[in-house]
Amino acid sequence: MHCYAVSCPDCQIANPEWQKAVASAAIKRIEYSCAEGTHMSRFAEDVKILCAMQERGDVEVGSIHIPFGAMTAVGAADEYLRTSSVQFIREFLKVTSPLKCRNYTLHPSTEPIAEEDRAAHMAGLRKSLKELEDSARAQNAVFNLENLPRTCLGRDLAEMEEMLEDMPEDVFGFCVDVNHFCGFAKACPQIIAKLGPRINSMHLNDYDGVDECHWYPGLGVLDWPAIIREIRKLPQKVVLIQETYGFLKQRSSVDNNAVIFRNVAACAHFIEHAEEMISARKAFPAGEWFGGR
Repeated sequence: MHCYAVSCPDCQIANPEWQKAVASAAIKRIEYSCAEGTHMSRFAEDVKILCAMQERGDVEVGSIHIPFGAMTAVGAADEYLRTSSVQFIREFLKVTSPLKCRNYTLHPSTEPIAEEDRAAHMAGLRKSLKELEDSARAQNAVFNLENLPRTCLGRDLAEMEEMLEDMPEDVFGFCVDVNHFCGFAKACPQIIAKLGPRINSMHLNDYDGVDECHWYPGLGVLDWPAIIREIRKLPQKVVLIQETYGFLKQRSSVDNNAVIFRNVAACAHFIEHAEEMISARKAFPAGEWFGGR
């Protein structure tokens, strides 16, 4: 069982044009994605706006992306940075609690992390998660750890499993970002199958298989028919978040917001019908149209 959502940055929430666009969109469910460096009082103002919009039925907050960076370095080896990050997240949970959203996306680390330091960072992460468990339970929240690329923690299946080994499933799960598996895109469906019961959300986008690109699904190398087959096998409700903002060239906010919400609906249609659409694409006689004969 799954549903679709749109990644929306916190800088847009107070924008009247964004509010109008989401209210009239086919997909009104969002992940409220929060940026590093934003003051807690600004988040509180966003929460007021989103609560009012939820009451009117203009939007549904299906996931909240905790700010990522130095202020939330829960996987830090440095104890001061780690404990400061835990405290920030506790405060962030309280500020966003009026939204009554269960899913919180959490980056397990920053980067770069040297190979010889990975064990210390993993230990720091697991210590932070244990310290955050009570805060999550008090708010009926679940932390969905996102797999991250390059030298970050959670860059492959083994590290993803290690992050949550022996951690309570009702408090800690996964947000699988399908364009973060650098160098092994073909393994994505198998990773979804392996982590299945602990996946609460996903970031859906496409890439070149080398590094994250956040392209629209179908523009890169991912096997979408296989991915959606594995998603459909999951018995729990999974929020499929379209995280494709980086693909759009910035112009006016009026045009962008309308285009974003229209295109993510088209992306959802593509994913749901990936097998037949890709088959039709392969059968298309491109040479006849473009002079390749």
